[in-house]
Formats: sequence, structure tokens, C-alpha cells
Amino acid sequence: GGRVLVGSLDYKVRLYDFGGMDKRHRPFREIEPEEGHPVVALSYAPSGDRFLCCTGSAQPQIFDRDGKFLLKFNRGDPYVTDMARTTGHVTIVTGGHWHPHEKMRCLTSGMDGSLRLWDLCGKTGLRDFLLCDHTIRVRDGKAKKCAATSCAYSPDGGSVACGAADGSVQMWRVRGRAHNYLRPDARAATAHAKGTDAAGAVVSAVMFSPDGRSLASRSDDGYVRVWDLRKMAKGPVCEFGGVEPRGLTANLAWRPDGAVLCAGAAPEDRRGKGRLDFFSVGGEAHEIHREAGGYRPLVSLGAGKKAGAGPVVVLWHERTKHVFVGGSDGSVAALYDPELSKNGALLSVKRDHAPRHFATDTAHVDADKIMNPNALPMYRNDEAFRKRGQYSKMRNDPKQSRKPDPPLSQGQQGRNEGARSTFCQFFLERNLPSSIRNEDPREELLKYADKESIFRTDATFYRDASGQRTDVAASTLEQAESDFVEDQKKLLDQNPARAAVRNAQSKPATPAPDEKPDRGGKRRGEA
Repeated sequence: GGRVLVGSLDYKVRLYDFGGMDKRHRPFREIEPEEGHPVVALSYAPSGDRFLCCTGSAQPQIFDRDGKFLLKFNRGDPYVTDMARTTGHVTIVTGGHWHPHEKMRCLTSGMDGSLRLWDLCGKTGLRDFLLCDHTIRVRDGKAKKCAATSCAYSPDGGSVACGAADGSVQMWRVRGRAHNYLRPDARAATAHAKGTDAAGAVVSAVMFSPDGRSLASRSDDGYVRVWDLRKMAKGPVCEFGGVEPRGLTANLAWRPDGAVLCAGAAPEDRRGKGRLDFFSVGGEAHEIHREAGGYRPLVSLGAGKKAGAGPVVVLWHERTKHVFVGGSDGSVAALYDPELSKNGALLSVKRDHAPRHFATDTAHVDADKIMNPNALPMYRNDEAFRKRGQYSKMRNDPKQSRKPDPPLSQGQQGRNEGARSTFCQFFLERNLPSSIRNEDPREELLKYADKESIFRTDATFYRDASGQRTDVAASTLEQAESDFVEDQKKLLDQNPARAAVRNAQSKPATPAPDEKPDRGGKRRGEA
């Protein structure tokens, strides 16, 4: 009971904290869940750490208690006719309700004719959208698809109820994902009279009683009816007329003991004001009204500050004993009893806001001379004032004012000196030499040619992690290969037999003395 959520048709959700507000009652956060879609339903988790937000789109969302986005529901395939085969709503969402005991389950209803039970720990699809695999199809009396206009959980979480666009009220027992839910467990086919501009009266709200035995419904036909879940087909237990709704989100609220029902009524004309009616569902007043032939409200309170405004949404909080009323004029009122109510609005109505104090008084200072710190020579920047005066004179000169700004001598991030305002340019100007572009890179590298390399070492061995010694090679692989070839040549030169053969091959051949040349000039034995 420390925070209140307020959603409206301006697409905004406002979060109020009674512990941090003063009597001005301003929200501490304002969010827009879905751009261009009004908020139709809000529901807190039983743990209070998150809430469900249903907008006019097909994808409800989950936020934490501070308004931070947590999760978004998936949108189903609009080309699939069977809603049980899709993983999300395909049209406008009309209502939402959190499970009364489990913080990871919630219920939503949509104009696509389905109720969907979501498990926040279930599977996710593309872009981490939550998928739904537990669907209840809503049908009319002819077994045709019918839009679900409202939904609600029972106090024990074992049943769900919905109001349909044909004026019927239906209830199911939650069994499991495998159940097909072909027929509702309880149904009031003609709960509300059919309208003239649609197939039936739109049931804008359904709400279980605190004991879970009765169900209250409200429609645009101006009636609020209470049903016994054990015999819904026999008719309502009681009905209250003349409660004209204002908008398709008009709801009702039970008192925590289930004896009184509260609903807001729209004004009769544009100049009138709406009212908040309290009806007795049980007790002596209920019996007296029934014997008199009609049910009248116990109390009717005027609601709305502006003419033509009326209450739309009502919430009766059990712990704080407050009745919160949201009006069509955008206002939210909290009704409480100073003696019975606890915390809630009582924390903020008595808390004054801290006004801002402005120093408007003047005081006389007895001093011969007042020194301005910026006027001292050490803090004075005469050059800046001089440049400012030169710039103003140049702008007044008709010729100098048309002269373009010269290009920068350094950098490429602007066309004048004033353009160098980034941190990167400031760092480069301060840390890099000014003549870096005029330097020769080859000369700069040759400065380090005569210096010994920092990677050279005199070590001849190293030890690995196990402590084993490994000698370091004195030369590279190519140098070792060339040294090996030279050593082999030296060994061959030291062999005397090999040296004689090499000397014989190197000497030229001489003819024998007994051989004479023939007439053709050839010696014997030559070809």
C-alpha cells in the first residue's frame, strides 16, 4: 500500500510513492509503455516488486516497481484462425490481472476472443518476447468466436472469469495446458441486455467477491449484477440499475468483507457531475431493499471537480482501507477515514514541501575597498579582452567582415582556431611536437641504428618451468647450414687420395712420343 499506479488515455503511466510525496502529490516517475496506445489495465504482482501493463496494442509488458522495463509478451500470428495455435494476442488487449498468490503468472484478455495465462518463466521467442502456450477460447451461444472485453482471477487463483462482447459472463476452472476448454464451467448467456449498436452489451468489468462465491459484472447497459457461481444460469442474485459507465474501462470494487459493492456513475448531462455509489450486497439493508422492490445505493458521493466529469476506475484497498477513484477529467482521488485508514495518503497529506529560499536581503559591509578576485593582475586575461575587441572591430568593418577565415596550420578537424574544441585535439596539441609534419621519418629511424638492440642478450642457456636446462643456439639455422657446408669442404681437402684425383683432372692432356699423325692430321686412335 505504499505506491499507486495511474494509467490514462494519454499513453502514460505515473508512479506515486506515499512515503516520498508531500501534499502536492506529484509522481516520482512517468513512463510511456507503448507509443500511441492508451493504457487499459494495470495490475501489481502479489510480491509488489513488478506490475503488469496492458495497452491498446497486442503486447502487454512487465515493469518493475520503479518503472524499469523487464519483459514484453509475444504477438501471435494474425493469419491463424485458431487462437490456441498462436503464442500471443493478435489484436487489442482489453484487460489484465495478476495471479493473487503466484508472482510469475498473470492473465490477459483480448479482442481476438481468447484468455491467455502467461508463465513468466516460460519460453521466449525472437527478441526475447514471452510465448504463451495456455489459451482459453471464448465463444458465444452459437459456438462462434467472441471478443473478451474483461477478465479476472478468483481469490484462490483456481478460476478465471471474463465478460464477452455479446453480453455474456463466463467462468472456467484452471486445469492445465493440455485441457482444451471447449465449454465454460459456468455461464450466464444473457447476463446483460443486448445493445442496439453492437452484437451485445460490452461487459466492461468482472470481479470475484473476496470469498470467491459470487461474481459481479458491469456493462454499458447501465446495470451492475451479482451472480452466484453455483447457479449462474438461474439469474443474478441482485442487480443495481442507473449506473451508467463512462468509457469501456469502467470497473467496480468489493469491500474487503464482501458486503458492499462500489461503482462509479457518469453524469446525466454535460453540466452535471458524476457520482460514486455504494451498494449493499448482504445484510439488513440488502433485505430491506429487496422487499421494497428495488435496490438503492447506500451512499452516493459526488465525484469529479469539473462539469461533465465522472468516475471511471475504482479500487478498494484492503490494507490501507482507502478507496481510490480515477476520473474522466484526469484526476485521481483517495477517499479515506482518518480513524480507520492506515498509512497511504495519511503519510503525504500532512507533509509540507520545502519551499525554495532566495537571498533577497542586503547587508552593509564596512570596508574601505572591496577587491574582486577576477580583477587582480594574476587572474586577469587582458589578451582575451583585446582579441574580443579586435574581433568586434573586424566584424563592423565592411571589408574585413567578408574576408573568409584562414585554414588551420595543423589538424583537419575545423577551418579556424575556434573549431579545435575536442579533447583529442587538445591532447595532440599539448603532447605532440608542433613540427611533426616537417620531420623526415628516415632520419628519425637512423638515430637508433648505432644503438644496441634492447632484445640482445649474453645468456647461453635458459631453464623451463620444470628447471631443465636448455642451451641457446649461437647462430641461426641458415648460418649453421652454411657453416656445415664449409666444414665438409675442408674435410675433403685434407684427404690425399682425393687431392691427387682433383689435381689430375685439373691438368691438360699431352700426346705420347711414339704416336705420329696421319695424312689427315689425326693421330692414331682418334676418330
